[in-house]
Amino acid sequence: MRFPRPLWLAMALVGCRTGDAGRATEEWLALQRENDALRMTICQLEERLAGGSTTWHPPQIEAALARVDLELRVVVLEAGSDHGVVAGYRFDVYRGKTYKGQVRIYHVEPTRSLGRILSGKVPMEPGDSATTHL
Repeated sequence: MRFPRPLWLAMALVGCRTGDAGRATEEWLALQRENDALRMTICQLEERLAGGSTTWHPPQIEAALARVDLELRVVVLEAGSDHGVVAGYRFDVYRGKTYKGQVRIYHVEPTRSLGRILSGKVPMEPGDSATTHL
């Protein structure tokens, strides 16, 4: 059985074999959750340092929500650095004419981004639209 490199690395770090793949997967997922929590903490600290306000506005970027975790208050946007997204950008989330809230991006990959839900009037769900300029 061939595992993705991060999972294989996690298996090597905990010293397990293929039979212990379940435990390695749990360890890897726990490390991913811890990493996401630390990135959110960094995002919050950067927000405090910036005073929560900026005079500069990002370019207009449109995206859709791919995943939403209301418990962790995290969303995955289907837009990343290839689309001009930068950590710290704020996106307003809506569906049709219903405003749902705002997210702040804390991790960016080429084709997707992770954001922390800052406010929410209506629960966000996959397929909702997001924009930097409402």
